[in-house]
Amino acid sequence: MESHASIGKTVLDLLGLPPLGVPRLDNAVSLADLVDNKAAVAATPPAFGCTVSQPTPPSPVLTPSPAPPPPVKNSAAVGPVVLRDGSMLPPPNDQPVK
Repeated sequence: MESHASIGKTVLDLLGLPPLGVPRLDNAVSLADLVDNKAAVAATPPAFGCTVSQPTPPSPVLTPSPAPPPPVKNSAAVGPVVLRDGSMLPPPNDQPVK
């Protein structure tokens, strides 16, 4: 079963680090196979003491869009979730908040 320990296990696997000796973390499910690490290209940081130039700001100056309206009073039900093995996790059966 996945838990918050999967986050730590995934980080360990992505960085190629050895187990930490914590059974809950070392035995957790890793999600590293779902991460496309080829998409992230690490940029070389600038050398110490060199000048870093900032990009020119956009013209005209962009203004933030207004915040979205609050959610409606009648919330929609949550549907089922498809799990990694293709099985379905049924939606929760709690009642909507009124």
